[in-house]
Amino acid sequence: KEQGGSLTSTQLAERFGVSVRTALRCIQQAQDESAAGGFAIRRQREGYSLAVTDPALFSRYSDLTARDEDVALEIARWMLENRAGKIDELAAQFHYSRSTVSRLLPEAERLLEPYGLSISRKPYIGIELTGDEVSIRNCLYALDFDAAGVPCASGYADAKTLGSMQEKLISRLD
Repeated sequence: KEQGGSLTSTQLAERFGVSVRTALRCIQQAQDESAAGGFAIRRQREGYSLAVTDPALFSRYSDLTARDEDVALEIARWMLENRAGKIDELAAQFHYSRSTVSRLLPEAERLLEPYGLSISRKPYIGIELTGDEVSIRNCLYALDFDAAGVPCASGYADAKTLGSMQEKLISRLD
């Protein structure tokens, strides 16, 4: 929030579209990373506040977090297009380690959750997107277009990709 402001766990949960329990878990994770990230999370009566203790460290930490979110978005898109695969395939596709992809899968799943989609993990088999076809299409649209229906600047879908995805989806319905 603005400098000097604070937010309760309920306000944080509402802002990010997660449960209060998830918000509290994220706060705890951030507190665990705070020293290395150049910030401190303080709990006050009014809620939680963030104080930057080392601007250089915080800048590097927040840049890494933004990149993680971008990769999680790409993982979610890959799952929407391919429906199933192996973590090693994702790692090769995005040039990340297997452990990084595994660490970012929950973030990708958080992006899919509002659409009734989830990623199921099957040991020694792989990962699979679960959800109905309409939810998958709605999610694809939401990830690639803004509220006005204009393609996002960082949009994943181009005409060739959409055509390819449409063919895959139609073949699955047959």
